[in-house]
Amino acid sequence: MGNKYDIYPETGSDQSQISRLLFPLLLFLTFASTGAASAFFLFAGGYLLTGALVALVAPFLGFLAWRRYRDLQARYARVCNEMIACQERLDGLARRDQANQQLIESVTELLPLWNKLLNGGREIMEQAVTDLSGKFETICDQLSVATGEGTRGTDTVLGEVTRSAEHTFRQLLASLEAGGSRDQQTFERVEALSANTAQLDSFAAEVRQIAEQINLLALNAAIEAARAGEAGRGFAVVASEVRSLAGRSSEAGDRISEVVGRVSHQIGETVALVQSNIADSAASRRQLQSAIDDTLADISTKVDGLAEANYSLMRSGVSVQDDIRDVIIQLQFQDHFSQILSHVTGSVDDVYSLACNQNTEVPGNFENSVKRLADQLRSRTTTAFERESLAGGTPGRPCQAAASSELTFF
Repeated sequence: MGNKYDIYPETGSDQSQISRLLFPLLLFLTFASTGAASAFFLFAGGYLLTGALVALVAPFLGFLAWRRYRDLQARYARVCNEMIACQERLDGLARRDQANQQLIESVTELLPLWNKLLNGGREIMEQAVTDLSGKFETICDQLSVATGEGTRGTDTVLGEVTRSAEHTFRQLLASLEAGGSRDQQTFERVEALSANTAQLDSFAAEVRQIAEQINLLALNAAIEAARAGEAGRGFAVVASEVRSLAGRSSEAGDRISEVVGRVSHQIGETVALVQSNIADSAASRRQLQSAIDDTLADISTKVDGLAEANYSLMRSGVSVQDDIRDVIIQLQFQDHFSQILSHVTGSVDDVYSLACNQNTEVPGNFENSVKRLADQLRSRTTTAFERESLAGGTPGRPCQAAASSELTFF
């Protein structure tokens, strides 16, 4: 398609080459012979001056006819070359549209995986909060029983322990509520990213519609080409329409690029937000860990001081210590959730890089890119919940996943 279009259909045949050479020669000889015959008859009739004039004018008219034929031939070739250029631009738009469609498919395939992981992580957090509430209620009940069996001094000491535990619990709840709010913001960003895929589809449909119109116009131009001669004037109108349609196709492509840019920007914001949430979650976990450690040390000290006065109180203190250790283990769900968020963040980074490089990516490689992104997300998994979710199975209860021995601590 990159070769210049020739006005003769059989460009390389001997017949076309002979026709190319003989047609202008025959045209010139026709005018010349007609002029010679007319001059001969005029000379024979005694019209010498008129015969001489005809003998001179006839070859000149033949030359003008030959020049006109060459001009029409050149105009026809230019129109055909412009049509070829328009078709090449159309092919470029089609390749770009294919790349955008494959980008949409990659984002559409990964979004359910992200949502599944984030929803599962949130369930882990909610289940862990419920378990923590039960543990602290048990602590309060045991401390209440121990206080009733002790002395007035014991009541005062255990009351301080209870207040300390309640204060720690309130801090934990406040931190978890803040984490839930941050997770909600992350979900909203992901949903906004999903909404933009519909716009990409509509713009791609517009490019295809324009392509169909250009093909129809090219067919009309081919019909006009068969007529040549005076009908060749219509090529200018056809070429103008082709350029207009090509301009619209270019504008549609620009709009597609603009939407893809917005999608890339939103993905970047999502990455930043998730990274910030992970950092905040880690900081909150460290603070809660320190607060629980301090509370445990305080309880251990005061229970040891009351051990000789009341054996029942000492036994309750041991039970309280065991429960608080369980609470500390349950707190590791934040590490579990942070790992899930970190893996999702890595997948978001991969999609962001793919979106940024979509204009330079070879269209045929997008299908492999989609599979590669999903495989990379699966390769990052470190928990049973992630492996079951991404394998397409039914994941176990989130609380069990959070308390499993396979946790990887930061």
